[in-house]
Amino acid sequence: MKSLIFFTLIFAGLSGCNNAPKNETKSFKSHDPLKNAYADSGQSSFKILKYDSAKGYNFETKEVNYKVVYLSLQKDLNEYIAKFTSTTNSSTEVEGQNKTIEVQLKSLENPEGLAFDVSEYCDEFILETNYYKTIKHGCCGAEDEISIYDYNKNEIISGDGTIIKAEIPNARINLFVAYKRNDTKDTTILGTVIYSYNSSDKYSITVKSDNIQRTKCSPFAPEISLTSEKAGNT
Repeated sequence: MKSLIFFTLIFAGLSGCNNAPKNETKSFKSHDPLKNAYADSGQSSFKILKYDSAKGYNFETKEVNYKVVYLSLQKDLNEYIAKFTSTTNSSTEVEGQNKTIEVQLKSLENPEGLAFDVSEYCDEFILETNYYKTIKHGCCGAEDEISIYDYNKNEIISGDGTIIKAEIPNARINLFVAYKRNDTKDTTILGTVIYSYNSSDKYSITVKSDNIQRTKCSPFAPEISLTSEKAGNT
């Protein structure tokens, strides 16, 4: 930067020999490494709401956390500041809790703008490259309920216990497979196998048995696996 200023001054001096003096001001914009400086803060808190002889103390906690993530909200991968705000309501003598997690994403290049904002009723919120996952913990030994959404907030798939993902990188194809237990009055329906490529391309297979009723089956989802027909694929 100093050499550039020196050159300009010499040039102006030489020009003044042949021309009348001119009142001209040159401005040079220097690079400020902190020109995109940004700060944000959040407050965590704890409140005792009430006491109940059956449920014990009812309380609320609020937690705020930050992390930098590498995501593809649309097509391109970018770095984002992820702000997690968790609000939990629970009681000392009752199993389970009511928890809401709000996630805000801001680009590191433009932290003043909000790129993504969502609030989900869940116990865990996981950001993945092309989608996000929510997990609701099962109560009293029940399986967790897992859901996967795209960054347009559309559900891709939901299931009990676990969700299997298969990926074909060169073709940019993802396949998700899940199992969901049936809660209808028809006890011959054991559950549903769901497989989905995205929020608009999904399919389901109803698992039904006239001989084995649902009440006599395991309360947990069966083990599901994916096998390729081509040797060497995983």
